[in-house]
Amino acid sequence: SLKLAECGLLGRIPDEISRLSVLRELSLYSNALTGTLPQGFSRLLHLRYLTLSNNQFHGTLPQYLNNFVLMREFWAHDNDFTGPIPSFSQAPDIYRVFLNDNSLTGLIPSDFIQATIGGMQESETIYVNLARNLLTGTVPASLDTLQNLEIVWMLGDNKWSGISDELCDNSNWNE
Repeated sequence: SLKLAECGLLGRIPDEISRLSVLRELSLYSNALTGTLPQGFSRLLHLRYLTLSNNQFHGTLPQYLNNFVLMREFWAHDNDFTGPIPSFSQAPDIYRVFLNDNSLTGLIPSDFIQATIGGMQESETIYVNLARNLLTGTVPASLDTLQNLEIVWMLGDNKWSGISDELCDNSNWNE
């Protein structure tokens, strides 16, 4: 674990972060870190917990995040990330995704957190916060395949055009 939260760190994350290839937890929240996520992150395939919240990161969330099959928690709220949200479709144990308060755009991927169907314990609650972004379109019907899991969805303050009818009878929907 590398926990550097609230340490007053400034600047960019160096690409040499890749040298920590067996790192399981990286916590960098509430600093003044800037720039985009370095390519070196793509080699941190053992990450289970990644916390980047409350910084000044920008740019798109890299697609290599979808390769983090061991990821359990991804916290990147309160930055200025743009572009599409990652699907996290290869991470069967992910149960915390906090991407709220960014400038993310586009649709929720049709395979968003789909690997959790076979991976999660029935007693665990999954939390997904995509609120206060610029997401558009219809909240997809594909999310209804997750109906047997207990999920707290926070989707408010986006630019949704609607919600799929299949989701309206799902009691796990919030906001």
